[in-house]
Amino acid sequence: MDTASDLKAFMVRQIEELQLAYAIGGSMAAMAYSVPRFTRDVDIVVDLPLDRVPEFVARFPRPDFYIDEATVRQAVRDRSQFNIIHNESGVKVDIYIPADPLQKNQIKRARRLISESGEANYSPPEELIIMKMTYYQYGQTDRRARTVRRTDGTARGDAGGGFG
Repeated sequence: MDTASDLKAFMVRQIEELQLAYAIGGSMAAMAYSVPRFTRDVDIVVDLPLDRVPEFVARFPRPDFYIDEATVRQAVRDRSQFNIIHNESGVKVDIYIPADPLQKNQIKRARRLISESGEANYSPPEELIIMKMTYYQYGQTDRRARTVRRTDGTARGDAGGGFG
């Protein structure tokens, strides 16, 4: 796995084999509706039950991946997020446990799209725009403003990155 797209495809296979509900968000989702850009991470909202944590973590063995089971358990309890790092490439996956209606809607309203790395569930563009607008309030960066303007599925340009 040399790229974020390779890791995204691997993540999708693992999550779908576990039959967990999910939606890809952030830069990867924005690119699905816009134009490709460079990104070094993958953002995914995953509905991961606490009793499935060991099975999930086992999908990402050392030394290929860094994932901490205690951190994953805490994130599931807190309805927050945790990271998985592919050690060789340094590409990071941010896993968000849905905590609010917006994140739950990203999964519920996910769209099945085909990309160069295969089929996957993507957060709908409306949810991406709302997420970017929410984080824009806190960050006030030009890049996030460009993302909000261009992630509507019709415009083209810089797609921004991450959920925040």
